[in-house]
Amino acid sequence: MRTSRGNWRINLMRSIGIRSRLFLSYTFIVTLVIATLSSFFYIRMSNVVWERSLESSRQMLQRVDAALSQSIRDLDRISAQVIYNPDFQNRFEETFDSVESYEVLNQKNAFVRILATLNGPSFIAQQINVFNLEGNFISFGLKIDPYDNLKARIGMLDWVTPTLNKDGDKQINPPHHDELFRSGELVYSLSRLFPHSASSSPKFVEVQQSYDKMEEIVGDARLQTNNRLYIFDDEGRLFYPIMKDDQAPPFEWTSIPEMPSGVFHHVTETSDGEGTVIGWLRSSFSGLTVVAAQPKHELLDPVNSLRNIVLTVTAAAEVLALLIAYWIASTITRPIRLILRDVRRLDLEQINLNTMAHNQKTYRKSTYEIQELHDGFISMKTRLNLSMDQMLNAQKRENLAHMRVLHNQLQPHFVFNTLSSIGVLAENSGADQAAAMSYKMMQMMEYISGSNAEPVELREELRYTENYLELMKLRYQDKFNYVMDVEEAMEQIVFPKFVLQPIVENCFAHGFNRIYPPWIIQIQVDQEEDGCWKLIIRDNGSGFHAEPLKRINMFINELTHSTSGQLDRIGSKGIGGMGLENAFMRLHLFYGGKAKFAIRNLDEGMELTIAIRQREGNPNV
Repeated sequence: MRTSRGNWRINLMRSIGIRSRLFLSYTFIVTLVIATLSSFFYIRMSNVVWERSLESSRQMLQRVDAALSQSIRDLDRISAQVIYNPDFQNRFEETFDSVESYEVLNQKNAFVRILATLNGPSFIAQQINVFNLEGNFISFGLKIDPYDNLKARIGMLDWVTPTLNKDGDKQINPPHHDELFRSGELVYSLSRLFPHSASSSPKFVEVQQSYDKMEEIVGDARLQTNNRLYIFDDEGRLFYPIMKDDQAPPFEWTSIPEMPSGVFHHVTETSDGEGTVIGWLRSSFSGLTVVAAQPKHELLDPVNSLRNIVLTVTAAAEVLALLIAYWIASTITRPIRLILRDVRRLDLEQINLNTMAHNQKTYRKSTYEIQELHDGFISMKTRLNLSMDQMLNAQKRENLAHMRVLHNQLQPHFVFNTLSSIGVLAENSGADQAAAMSYKMMQMMEYISGSNAEPVELREELRYTENYLELMKLRYQDKFNYVMDVEEAMEQIVFPKFVLQPIVENCFAHGFNRIYPPWIIQIQVDQEEDGCWKLIIRDNGSGFHAEPLKRINMFINELTHSTSGQLDRIGSKGIGGMGLENAFMRLHLFYGGKAKFAIRNLDEGMELTIAIRQREGNPNV
């Protein structure tokens, strides 16, 4: 066993040339270095890109939090100034309890001027409302259309009770439609209870801001990132955006853990198989939490782009390194490689003497031993060249003459104009099937009347065969059917005319005459991975008897192993008719001996396989 393994290793090392060994050694070293450097670079840069993406989210959240906190601070400052204003503390109820007079109206206007002063000329807040549960109401802002029944509406405000419980501390109210004014505009607000009020009815101040202000704050930040922004209060109520009942953020509020305020945090949540990166920042002043959510695949897009760039650059560097390694190995081993190549070209089918002159300079630079081997080799090949040229020219003339003989036997003679007249007459007489048969025959006649010397694309030969099959289908109706499965790329292959249809016709002549219908013919053309393409024909007929099958396989074997001088003797066996031998002979000649044939019987019918290797430099042949 050890001896066998040792011999195998020795044989393997012998099969690898000097250039290949040098090339593999250089390639291994260069690949290892490039892969190591690329991996290190990718890991490092992907971490940098990921951190920059998170940093971008953090800066965006800080900007939103700063702008939102400033808006809340402005509302809080105004509300604090109102509740500690002595006029509002001491004279608000007194004004509304007095009989309506000029002095009372003047006092109400004084309250409005106080609110206007606190709000400033730039209208820091959209609206400032001061009221008690009795319906006494003073307001300043952009809205001037309050409802008449304010007492009832004040009692329905859902933020009144939470504001009472805060006992003078600020209560931030999420976006809601204003229920005190007829405009019903969408606002968010901050409310406070007047502390130490001597009145029996609690007194409140509500400072409102338009929801458009929040849209403006968030919109400026969203223009710079693909994050989806959400704002929650400390009770988990959604401040932004306003969503319908059937909508929800891509995460749960409970999935955001309690963390210190003013510090950016992030987690990755997975829902329905899709990861979402969630970053949040909780305001220490307002208690609002700004959340940025982005699908993980979007956040990783820069990383994926970086990966593609690294792979492209790595591949380009690897290709360049391989070319350099190949050039170095080729330069070192070129003289020896040229001698070996010239020796191998002694094959009669690949001999080429023209390349020898191009290598003279290389041989002169090599050692004298290689020069002497080269001179002797040139002398031998020169003598072989004369005899080879004569033999190849003779064989070429024989092949062309033989192709003409085979092709001339396949030319049927039909009367095209007569078929056209029959088709028109059948149509006029209502004989649709007869008309269809005539037109199919006309199409076949058009194909037959074309140039006989030129090959065609496979699609044309398939169309000609399909017309014949359609004629058979019109004849046998439901008793016969056929299937064609041809890859689209295979339809452009160059193929000799009048080969496929005679093979198919052979199925009717010999395969279906001894069995009951239904009859089926399958034609399949596939591309193989090894550079070959296959034409497969199957039927469900009676198959071949043992003697004819043996004769056909012997013919295939002789054709495969024959030389050009033996083709006349072999072809005479099938020249007299349109049999399989004739088709095999034509394909063998057309593809220069590169066509392989296999025929066998199936459980039902037979299968004929024609495998053809594509010619180098011409993938359509």
